[in-house]
Amino acid sequence: MEKFLRSGPKKGLWLYLQAAFLFSAGTAVLATEESSYNTQAAREMIIGYQHFQANEKEQAAQHLKQALKLDSKSRYLKTVYAEVLYEMHRYKEVIKLLEPLASEDSVDSRVLIILASSCRTQGRINEAIDYLKRLIKQDHWDEWSRRRLLELLKTQDRYQELIAFYKPLINPQSKVYARDLFQMGALYHKIGGREPAREYLEKALAADSSLADAYMLLGNLDESEGKWSDALNIYLAYLDLRPDDVEQVFGRILSAAQNSMNQGRSKTTAGEDAARGDSVVWANFLDRLENKISSGDSLGLPMMRVMAIGCEAIGRQERAIEINSQIAAALSDDKFSRRSLVRLLFAAGRFEEMISVYEQALDPAEKGYPNDLLQVGALYLKTGNRESARHYLEKAIEADSKLAEAYQILGHLCELEQDPEAALKHYTIFLKLKPEEIKTHFDRLESVSSQIGDKKTPLELMERLVAEGDTSAWAAERLGRLYFHNEEHEKALKTLEDLKSRGALSDNGYYVLGFVYSRLERLAEAQESLFRVKEARSDYIPIYLALSRVYYAMKEYDKALQVLNEGLEKASPEDTEIRRELMFAMANVYHEQGDDENTEAWLKKVLGIGPDFAPALNYLGYFYAERESNLEEAHRLISRALEHEPDNGHYQDSMGWVLFKMGRVEEALNYIKTALQNLGEHPEVFEHMGDIYISLGERELARQAWSKSLEINSENKNLLEKLKKLSGSGREGSEKQ
Repeated sequence: MEKFLRSGPKKGLWLYLQAAFLFSAGTAVLATEESSYNTQAAREMIIGYQHFQANEKEQAAQHLKQALKLDSKSRYLKTVYAEVLYEMHRYKEVIKLLEPLASEDSVDSRVLIILASSCRTQGRINEAIDYLKRLIKQDHWDEWSRRRLLELLKTQDRYQELIAFYKPLINPQSKVYARDLFQMGALYHKIGGREPAREYLEKALAADSSLADAYMLLGNLDESEGKWSDALNIYLAYLDLRPDDVEQVFGRILSAAQNSMNQGRSKTTAGEDAARGDSVVWANFLDRLENKISSGDSLGLPMMRVMAIGCEAIGRQERAIEINSQIAAALSDDKFSRRSLVRLLFAAGRFEEMISVYEQALDPAEKGYPNDLLQVGALYLKTGNRESARHYLEKAIEADSKLAEAYQILGHLCELEQDPEAALKHYTIFLKLKPEEIKTHFDRLESVSSQIGDKKTPLELMERLVAEGDTSAWAAERLGRLYFHNEEHEKALKTLEDLKSRGALSDNGYYVLGFVYSRLERLAEAQESLFRVKEARSDYIPIYLALSRVYYAMKEYDKALQVLNEGLEKASPEDTEIRRELMFAMANVYHEQGDDENTEAWLKKVLGIGPDFAPALNYLGYFYAERESNLEEAHRLISRALEHEPDNGHYQDSMGWVLFKMGRVEEALNYIKTALQNLGEHPEVFEHMGDIYISLGERELARQAWSKSLEINSENKNLLEKLKKLSGSGREGSEKQ
């Protein structure tokens, strides 16, 4: 506080006051002062002054107090006494003594200075501010008082007033001109005036380019306006001036560099220009640092971090890897540089090195330890080391049993190891932990579940999701499809029809609904649903096959053929599988129409593009056997079908039938019996068995076989006639049935 007062012209005031008293003693005085003049008071004052000059403050105060008793109305004496009291830190007495003088219109400036200083020491800041404002009003160019006022206004956050009182100090001839410009910029920045803040800060740097603080504030402005490239350039300029501040500014440089690179990835010309500008600035900055290193200077680790960021930003990846490696080697606990190194090595595809760096950084005490274990496991999987991958992934789950991604990657690992059962287990846990990922990953779960014939797990998972509040159309539609695959057709129907009524059923949903209607023999509705899909997705070739099957079931064979022809016209020549299915369906329709020529022709077309397609091999072979033509060819075709599917009961029945037609009855019977073992009770196979027994003279066995067939399919009129003939009369045969 003493500095606040002593910085004013105290000695000059003393001389002025002394001269005033001496002059008054030897000449006439004004009428207003005459009554208060006292020679003894003048002597006490002079003695007090001499003591004060000798730094004898107590004695000075005693004499001045005595002088004031003798002359209680002297403004001069009160002012001198107040200054001595101020030097003695008796601020309350100073204020009490001078406040009456301050109320006068023509108050002496020294009174205001002492009062302002005393009020400040007592925490009466607003009063001190008012006194200083009166001083400035008396003398607009009083720089001393103005700067004291600025200090006090700043403590009160009265920035608008600060700016108003600061502006008159801005003087290009002043030694502190650049600093004053900076302070004005800082004040405008404080109150959110970006444009004037930028203007003053840029003027400050134009006046003094070494003013580091101005660079820092300009960088802050650029950041707040999203001018990341400009901010980066400014912060690097700051760092050039104050390299020792690298740790304090490192975070800002990192943020500006990352955001600037993101901006630079934009396709706009502005983004490309900014990226090029950054590259130049970074390159110049880094080259200066490289020159320092070449000259033998040792850069601190914080500056090395900045170098690594810059090298990465402008594509000097190998140098960035080298620098981060040096930092990691110097500081074993420096996680930032290790993680930067990991990122760079990943971009370079150097996964083995990544693993080594990551393993060194593993710390069970760290919050991110489970995730780090997960990352190491994922890296080992990427390098093909499945055993180590499993080890780290399982450790990650031990550390955090809710680390969903670890289960996901383990599921993938199990798939690679052809263990769909374990994969399904891990995928199920993953989706239970992260139900929001179910839409993205559900197909994979369904895939592995289908490999092991597990239809229930996907259904249970989806039911749980819906029960927990997922009301999305996607979840409901998928649930309907799963009900269909699980043969729960009524539930599928209810779910999908509800979506249909709300207008929320997709084309895929209508596709599944068509199959549901078909299974429930609601063929007209099946046809309507599938036709809708065909109209909406005419490029989806399987819809033609599905719709043709509905027309087939409705016995509308011409429409079935028309739809199949449409599908064949749209199917790509390269898509042999779907073309083969469409052609096979064509053969079926023609066969149902009794068109043997087209049936045979289309089956041959199927085998022309798919010579190993077992269903067509069997179908054509059986077709020949039924007509007792090309039996050797029929035997060859069915043999090839059985090579592909040796346990297929239908193919075994066909082989038995063709052997029977060829006269190889005992062999035929063996195939028929095997077919029944694989198919269970099948009406057509029992009928064939009966035919074979008749040829062997085993009439009772034939009757048993045919009766069994008729029990299963009572609509077989031909078989009913066979049984009548076998019984010897039509009446007897009917009674037996």
